Amino acid sequence: MLQVKTAHGFLVREKDGKTQVCLAQHRAGNDHPQREVKWNGVSGKFDPDNDKTLADALARQAYEELGVQIADYEEVGKIRIKEERRIVDRHVYIIRDWDGELEENQEVAANWFDVDSLPLDEMLEDDELWVPDMLRYQRHFMGELVFSGDSVDWSESWIDWLEEDVE
Repeated sequence: MLQVKTAHGFLVREKDGKTQVCLAQHRAGNDHPQREVKWNGVSGKFDPDNDKTLADALARQAYEELGVQIADYEEVGKIRIKEERRIVDRHVYIIRDWDGELEENQEVAANWFDVDSLPLDEMLEDDELWVPDMLRYQRHFMGELVFSGDSVDWSESWIDWLEEDVE
C-alpha cells in the first residue's frame, strides 16, 4: 500500500479583535479537473528529492500557493488518513508569521475567514471534525480518518485532543 506524508498549514492572524485564517481554494482545471474545489489550508506532499523535512514541504507549498515565505510555525496535529489504496500521514501546522503579501495565482484563490464563521459546507468532509477547534483554541491533536470510497467512515474515525505538544 502506498504511503504518503503531507504538510498541511493554516496562516492565522488577529484582525479587529478576531482570529482569522487564510484558506486556499484550487481553481477547477489544472490538477483538479474533476474534483469539486474546496477551501482548505495550504498542503503539499513531502518530496524526498526536494525536501529535507516536512517543514520544507510546508514552506514550498506556502510559497507556491500563496506567495509567502513562512517565518514562524508550529506543528499542532497529526492525522493518519486511510484510503483504499494509500495511507496519508498529514502533519498539521499553524503558521503565525510570514513574509510577503498573499498573492492569488492561476491555480489558487485565497481568502481570509473569521475562525468563528468558517465555510464548512465548502470545505472537506472531515474538516468539521477538527479544523474549527484546532483554530479557535490552537489545541494539539492526533487522529485517524478512515475513508470508504469518497466518504469518511465516521464509526472508524477519531480525533484526540492533547494536553501537550504533538510528538
